[in-house]
Amino acid sequence: MHLHKGLVLAAAAFTAAGGLAVAVPAQADPATSVAVQRTQSESAFRFPGSYRWLPEHFSGPCITAHGGVHKGAKVDQYRCVGASNQKWHVETLDAYHAYRIHPAQNMGLCVDMPGNYRKGTQLVLWNCNGRTNQSFSFHCGSGQRHCQIKPYSGAHHDKCLSVKGGKTANNTPLILWRCNGARDQKFTFR
Repeated sequence: MHLHKGLVLAAAAFTAAGGLAVAVPAQADPATSVAVQRTQSESAFRFPGSYRWLPEHFSGPCITAHGGVHKGAKVDQYRCVGASNQKWHVETLDAYHAYRIHPAQNMGLCVDMPGNYRKGTQLVLWNCNGRTNQSFSFHCGSGQRHCQIKPYSGAHHDKCLSVKGGKTANNTPLILWRCNGARDQKFTFR
C-alpha cells in the first residue's frame, strides 16, 4: 500500500466495515479522524436495522429460526419465503463494533452460541443476557455484503459462523467453524 506524503493511517486497522482504514492528514485533530472514519463506516454499514440474512454460498436460502421464533429454536438455512422467522435485527452494542442479532419479531431473544465455542456448535435463539456468547464482530466487504461473522470474544476470533459443510439443503445448521474464507462463511444483509 502506498501512502502519499503527509498522510497516516487511522489508528484502527480493522473495523466492523471489513477492515477499512481511513487515511487522514498528519496534522488532523484525533476527534476529526474518528469522525471521518465513523462517517465512512456508517455510509457503507447501516446497522442497526432489520434485514434478511443471506448465506452467499448459493442463491435462494435465508438464515431462519427453525420452526418459528421461540427460545431454543435452532438457527439454520431455509428457502427464502418471506416468513417472519427469516427477518433479523442487527443491534450495535458499543463503540468497539460489537453486534447482537435478534429475530426481528422478538427483540428479547438473541442468536446464541451455546456451550464453550466448540467447533461445530449449532447456533440457537436464547433469552438475551448480555454475555459474550451472544455478541459478534462483523468483517464485511463493500456495504453489508461478503460478511464474515465471528464471536466477539478475542479468544475465539479464529472461528466464523458457517453453513455446515457448505451444504445447500433446507434446514442445514448454522454452526461455529474455523475461519477458512469459504463462501459458506460469508453472508449478506439486505
